[in-house]
Order: sequence, then C-alpha cells, then structure tokens
Amino acid sequence: MVFYDAIRSVSSGEIFAMRKLLLCFLLSLLFLHPGVASGDTQPLEFPLTLELPLVRSMVIDNLYTSPGQRVRLEDPDWCSTIELWDPQVFPFQTFLGIKSKIKFQSGFRIGSTCLHVVNWTGEIEIIQKLLLDKEDWQVKFKTEDSFIYDQKHKRPFLAGIFWDYTKGYLHSNMDRMKIDLSSPVKELKDLLPLFFAEAQGLQVQSWLSTLRPGEVTIQSDAVTSQLMMEVDTSPAAERPPEITQSGIESFSRNWETWDAFFVHEIETLIGQDLEQRERNEILDTLLSMRYSFTQALVENTLTESLIRSQFTGSWERVSKILRKYLLQGSSRSLLRHLAFFTATDALAIVEKLGPAIGIELTPQGLRRLSSLLGEEGKEAGLEYSYELDPRIRELLGLGPPLPESGPSYDAEEFESSEGSEERALPPKDSVWQGSFLRFASAGDRAPPIPPEVREWIPPQSKEGLAQYLSKVHQVLRNATEETLSKNQNPSKYNSLYRVLVLATAWQESCWRQLEKKRDKVTYLLSYNRTSVGLMQINERVWRGLYQRDKLRWDIRYNARAGAEILNLYMKEYAVIRMEAQDLTDETILARAVYAMYNAGPDELQKFLKRYRSNSRHDIDRLFKEKYDLAQKDDFERIALCLIGTSL
Repeated sequence: MVFYDAIRSVSSGEIFAMRKLLLCFLLSLLFLHPGVASGDTQPLEFPLTLELPLVRSMVIDNLYTSPGQRVRLEDPDWCSTIELWDPQVFPFQTFLGIKSKIKFQSGFRIGSTCLHVVNWTGEIEIIQKLLLDKEDWQVKFKTEDSFIYDQKHKRPFLAGIFWDYTKGYLHSNMDRMKIDLSSPVKELKDLLPLFFAEAQGLQVQSWLSTLRPGEVTIQSDAVTSQLMMEVDTSPAAERPPEITQSGIESFSRNWETWDAFFVHEIETLIGQDLEQRERNEILDTLLSMRYSFTQALVENTLTESLIRSQFTGSWERVSKILRKYLLQGSSRSLLRHLAFFTATDALAIVEKLGPAIGIELTPQGLRRLSSLLGEEGKEAGLEYSYELDPRIRELLGLGPPLPESGPSYDAEEFESSEGSEERALPPKDSVWQGSFLRFASAGDRAPPIPPEVREWIPPQSKEGLAQYLSKVHQVLRNATEETLSKNQNPSKYNSLYRVLVLATAWQESCWRQLEKKRDKVTYLLSYNRTSVGLMQINERVWRGLYQRDKLRWDIRYNARAGAEILNLYMKEYAVIRMEAQDLTDETILARAVYAMYNAGPDELQKFLKRYRSNSRHDIDRLFKEKYDLAQKDDFERIALCLIGTSL
C-alpha cells in the first residue's frame, strides 16, 4: 500500500520525463552498441579461384566445339573464313589473353563468287575483360581487341589490313562465351549449413543470403573473385567442454570420419605423376595428424577443436597440390572440383573466426563435401578401414606392399596350454602358405595356438632364451637387409641403420612379438593400446599402409614394417634436415630417428631443441642406453626385461 501511494504521488510531468530518459537510454544502446540490436557481424571473404587450366577448359567447351577442338567461323560480308585451334590462356595486365593458332582467309565478293586475296596462317592473341554478374553468377567475356602475328611474332601487313575489317565478327562470337558458376555456388549454399548445429540453420541461411561476388581479378596463374558474406560473430557464452568417456568415444568416431575424408581427398591423386617433395608433404601431413590424434586419445584431451585445427592445417598444406592435379580434365568434373575447393576454402576461413561461429565438422557434412570429388550423385562412404590399400602406399612413395609369406590370423588370442593343438586345430595345410584364418568370435573359447605362433612365445626362464634371442636377431637382420636392398643409392649411414633397427626393437618391445598371460597367448600390445608386435607399429597411424593382422601375428612382417618406417624417417627427414644444420654425429642422428619413430615427424624439431638445450628426456636416455649396447653387440641384457635376470 505504501509503494502504491508513492507511485500515485508522482506527477504526470515527472512520469513523462522518466519515459523520455528511458527512451534516450535505449536509443543510446542501439546506436553505440549495435550488437545488442542485431548481433555483431563482420564481412567474411574467401576466394573463388579459377585456375587457368580450368579457364582454358571452359573456353574450349564454350567456343572450340568443332572436331579437333577448333573454332570455324564464316563471315559472308567479307568472304572470310576464320579457323582457330590450340587455345592457351594467359594473364595480360588486368585482362585475360587467349592465344590460338589461326587460319584466316579474306577478300571480296564479285557477284556470288568470293575472291580470296588473303590466305594466311599464324597466331592470334585475343584480349578479354571478364565480368562476374552478381545476379546469375555468370562470368562473361568482353573482347577488348585482337592481334594476329606471323611465325616471327610480327604483324603481317596485308593480312593485318583485312583482319582489322573482319575481326569484329570473331569478337562478337567470343563475347558470347560464359562460365556458369551458379552450380558451384549452389553447392556451397547447400553444403555450408551441414557443418553447423541444426539450431543454427536459420542463422547460417541468413549469412548465405548476403553472399555476393567481388570484382574479378586476373593473377599470374588464376582468375579470382573474392566472395563476401556477413557473418554473426557475437561471442558465444561458452564454457570449456567437460571431457567424458562417451564424449571421447563420439569425438573418436568423428575423427575417424575426418581421417577417412583426408584419405579420400588424397586418393584423387592416385595415378598422377607427383613430385617426391609433394608425396613427402602429403605423407608428413597424414602422419602428423594421426600421431596428434593418438596422443590426444592417450592423454584424454580429445575434443572437436583438434579435428577443426587438423582440417584447416592440412588444407593449408595440401590444397595447392590438389589444385595442381585436379583442375584438369572435363569441365563437368572441373566445376564439381571448383565447388569442392571453394567450399573447403570457406570452411577453413570460417573456422579461423573462432568458437563463436560454432562450426562442426560433422560426418554428414564431410561425406557431402567429399562427394564433390567423385561422380555426380554418388556419395562417398568414408569408411574407416584397417584394410591394406596398395594404391595409397604407391601414392605416398612407400612402394609395393611388403611381402606376405607367412600366415594371418583374425584372432585376439590363442590357447597356450599343452596339448591344445589337438583340440580343433585347423588342418596343417591351411595354417601356412599365406592363408588367412578366421577363428572363433569374441565370447567363444580361444582357438588352439598354431606351431608357427608358438615358436615366438618368449621363454620365461633362462632355458631356451639364448636360442630365442638368436632367432629374433636373425629376423631383424633379414628385415634390415631387405629394406636396404630397396634403396637406390648406398648410404654412408647403413651401419648406423643396422644398429638402429636392433636398438629400436629392444626399446619398443624387448624383442617380443607375443606375450603369454596365464594360459593365453596374444600379440604384444602397448600400454595405450595403439601399437603392436616386435616393432610396436601404431595401427591407427599406419592404417591402410600395412596389413593389420600380419602386424599382430607375423613377427617377420612386423620387423619389415618397422625397418621400413625407420628407413623412411632416416632418409626423408633426419639425414636431410640434420645435415643442413651440420649435425652429422651418428649417435645424435640415430636418437633423432628414434624420436620420430616414437612420436611422429613433428618430434624431430622437439628432439633437436632438447639436444641443444641439454634437457633430459627419459625416452631419449633409455634409447641411447640400448643403442650404445647394440653397437657393442651386447644383447644378453635383453634378458633383464624378459625374465628379470641376465644370461
């Protein structure tokens, strides 16, 4: 009642003044803080790039449509015929130049008969101005002028005179050329919303409604236009995501789709004559991504941000290679590839705006994006498979698949008890000769252990240990020499490499392919459940490059794989980069190669930084101890990690 009386005692003039003050305050918020009214927006620019090979294909499809990719024109007014072939495109100041071979006839008409005064063959350069229509997304050509030249690149006198009178007919035909970009722009508009949460659908559509092209510019290797749209960048009320087991499993599945997308992306380069540096760049990108993922998985730090950063980082590294080789061929596939490049450029730039944008690299979006690299109407499955892909090995410069002379087993474990072979052991001839055996599924009793597996169970006492170590030593030696035999040029580091393989196997597995647990035998699996066997090959990192079941159960195959990986890191990374820095000490080189073997290519610079600062790292120290012993052929100490005592 007291409050009501206080309100009633305020005069109408005072109420009007208060309303006016409140209105002024609200208006000041709207003008001084526009984000309050409609959100903070900023123009986002990303390139639409037509590489010159693509432009050339479009020119051919538009104009050079006669047999043999030729232009055939007749101008009856001047009794002229014009034939063009072998078009090339080139930048000319702010214009696009089209150079062609030309055959030109011209003269006079006498009655119904043409009298040809000029019959000339040479070259023509046509200068074009390009305009991108903002309404229909058509790149339109406007001919500024054309010039003909003889074989010495000089303008002919008589033919030049007649050309000046008849060239307008060619120009009018050239001006009908168009490059229709409406299809890739539509793909872009359809695709971008798939990379955002469903709740953001209307917001993303509002961004896309502002999409517009900028001016066309001619660069040394491409025709470009900066596409622009207004994007809401109001900071989201975001808190660090809570990392849960279910969340990690979900992010892992999303990462697997992303990894499959990247593999699908580089598969489009199969069959292309890549330079070695390009193969190395792709392989380095792939390995760095996979090592980063496995590390995040081990450390329980896997979030969506890792996938987004890998997406943008890998695109910066491989996009130029993809553009170089994919923007060739038919214009139909080129327009789909153009849509792929434009959409991926846009996503990479949007992602850099930060978490406020809310981009999500969803499996649905990645599948739709990857479909632009394939046949129209066919969506890529992006299956995350551990199957060996020989084509990817060849693409990455690893050569043909490793020999597979032994058996493969699709099993997690075997029974190790005495006499178990007599219980349902597969026929002897099915256990060898490269056969592939599928055993009982999970939940069934483990199958009996084949003899070829049993011989690699490490002894649990001194009895038989010396013989076992001798056999493993021979396996590693054989794998080393097989790998060295593939190198085209002998290396001064071959002796180092031989010791490196032996020491790496010691550090990684204590020379074990298998381990025995109670009455079961299984392949040796690392503590973080990522790496297997004698050389502890990381199955996720080397997915598709080696046969998974043979890595697990075939000690010879596993040794070959590890030797090949060490050779790769030594030849293509450590030797090249360390010699460039005048670091030629063999022990330091061996330690650097092992650092990469353990943690991926990015570890090389980290190791060199530790070495220069003389900082201690347990893994570096432990490996150096084993490398020093291996140099002295002192392998008896391996018994310490096998049975707890020396021989």
